[in-house]
Amino acid sequence: MKRWRLGICDREAGYARSLARFLRARGEGRLEVRVFTAKEAAAACLDEGGLDCLLADEECAAQWVSYPGVFVAALSEKDGDGEVPLVGKYQSAERIWKRLLEIGAAGDWEQTPAAGNRKNEILGVCSPSQDLKGLVLGLLAGRLLSGMERSLFLTIGEFSALPELLGGGGEGELSELYYCYCQGRLSGGRLRAAACRWGTADWIAPPERPEDLYRNGRPYEADFFRSLMQTGGYGFLVLELGGGLGGKEELLSACGRLLVPVPETGRENIRTGKLLTWLKEKGYGEKTIICPLPDLNPREEAVSPERELAGAFGEAVRKLLKDQGYMEGGRAFGGEDQGAASGPAGHRGGDLGRAPF
Repeated sequence: MKRWRLGICDREAGYARSLARFLRARGEGRLEVRVFTAKEAAAACLDEGGLDCLLADEECAAQWVSYPGVFVAALSEKDGDGEVPLVGKYQSAERIWKRLLEIGAAGDWEQTPAAGNRKNEILGVCSPSQDLKGLVLGLLAGRLLSGMERSLFLTIGEFSALPELLGGGGEGELSELYYCYCQGRLSGGRLRAAACRWGTADWIAPPERPEDLYRNGRPYEADFFRSLMQTGGYGFLVLELGGGLGGKEELLSACGRLLVPVPETGRENIRTGKLLTWLKEKGYGEKTIICPLPDLNPREEAVSPERELAGAFGEAVRKLLKDQGYMEGGRAFGGEDQGAASGPAGHRGGDLGRAPF
């Protein structure tokens, strides 16, 4: 695995070292970062072929932009593209990371191989009810499965509350990635720039507008989600399919299992009963898993995925996944860093202009 060599040349030594620490951690072992506070030291490293990319002030970046074999970007008070790509200096560390991925300054992150020995699998979540139970079930399943493999959670439900549940949206929406996919421009950098992190699982904000969930009146095709898994190196993709399943038969067929939440008593309501009957009639009966789950907080604004993960709801999801064989050959669930920040990845970095990391 190649380590991408990134240099940061800035006279503010404390700033440069703080940014370097964050980028090393965010690069997941694939990013080697060197700090230079003197222009001469950075130039010497360039002459020795020791860098793949360099971040420097605008004057130095303009001088070195044509350096052979090195990607040069400028740390600036503004963002933008030109002869020298600009990286906004006084923004959050996470936004700087996203910008580096966007402009290709953090290396080639495409087609990262998934860890472990499991085959890539899409798990669907189907719930006809209007509450958040299906969304939280899928979100927790993605988090727990990430104890075994890299996992991604997505929802294609209209007017989804997912960003609000996790403290805000990320740097991009699922519809933007779908546009890149249709144009043949879906890359690992674009995917990582759009992804947020909850614990050890990734998630991507759904479109704000329901019409962006469709192309020519049809839902996104299954190959789009397979492409996301391959490009991002995910072992599991948990897909909450939303309340309406009309036209989504291709996606249902692509799912290895379909999780259907029901009350803890196991007695489904009328709508869920009709859903189960329809799934059976369509030939999805064998892959449908009935999931008895306790109720969430009746007040939607008071639902906390972190609290549900640690409570009875989370225990029920753990048992469900264990009963379905997802612990075989993998690490125990809940093995992730319990101190990991909840909420989108964009909330984890400090503001470089005001506070240390």
